[in-house]
Amino acid sequence: MKCAELMKRDLHTARDDDSLQVVAMAMLQHATDFVPVADFEGHFKGALTERALLAHVVATGRESHALKAGNLAHELPTVGPDDEAPVAEQKMREAKKTRAAVVDAEHHLLGIVSLADLASPPGGAGASAH
Repeated sequence: MKCAELMKRDLHTARDDDSLQVVAMAMLQHATDFVPVADFEGHFKGALTERALLAHVVATGRESHALKAGNLAHELPTVGPDDEAPVAEQKMREAKKTRAAVVDAEHHLLGIVSLADLASPPGGAGASAH
C-alpha cells in the first residue's frame, strides 16, 4: 500500500517562525501532542512534540514566547506519496521514529504516516469484509 493511501492529511501545522507558546496553544486547542513544522511556503522543516515543549520550556524555565518552532523542531524521516509502506517503515525504524513526513518533490508537507497507520491499514485485517 502506498503512503498516500495511509497518511493522515488533516494536520494542524505550525510555521517555523511561530513561538512555542503559539504551538502549545494549538496543541491544546486541537488535542494533539504532535505538530509538523513548515516554513511560510509549506516546506516541511520537522516536528514538535509535547515532550519537546516540556523539555525546552518547562524543564529549563525558558520563555515560550521567545523560542521559535523552527529552531526546536526535530527531524523526521521523509517519504514520497508513491512510496510503499515498507519503505516508510524501514526509514522510521532506521531513524528510531514512530512517524514519517510524506512530502512532494519540492518538500511540501502532504501528510504524516505512523507505524500505527502501517499496522492498521484501511481495509486491513481489522476491517469488516461486508
